[in-house]
Amino acid sequence: MRINTIYEKHRGYMSKLKNVGIIINSLEIPQQDYEHLITFFDIYNDPQKIKGMLNDNRFELFGLIPKGFFFKNENTIERIVNTFNEKPQSIAFIIFPPLFKQTCPYFINKRILKIKEPINSLPDMLSLIKEQNLEAKKSTEEMFTYEH
Repeated sequence: MRINTIYEKHRGYMSKLKNVGIIINSLEIPQQDYEHLITFFDIYNDPQKIKGMLNDNRFELFGLIPKGFFFKNENTIERIVNTFNEKPQSIAFIIFPPLFKQTCPYFINKRILKIKEPINSLPDMLSLIKEQNLEAKKSTEEMFTYEH
């Protein structure tokens, strides 16, 4: 068991994030080695599924993988978790560059970003993050592939 020191509390120490829940908009099983990952499938793009995940306290990180996107390799989730854990008290959102113009994968740090309802647009998400004085990060790494 870890006991936080007064110094760690003062400087904003936050334990590492580890539990990840993702929604995949296809029936493709993700081939990920990450131990603390639970996958839900939603081929109908049901907003209630996203709302349920945002309110599910079992997960600290939530990810949405749109139809056609696939993990590039077996350690993609672990790399995403490590990116959040660089600054778990301030990185609220990571978006991955769209490989086409409609949509793209994203992940949310639910521990710090207070959100209860699905947000329908990237500008609205970025506005909420700014209101809460948190950080959004655009990944420069290619972690996903896209197939029609």
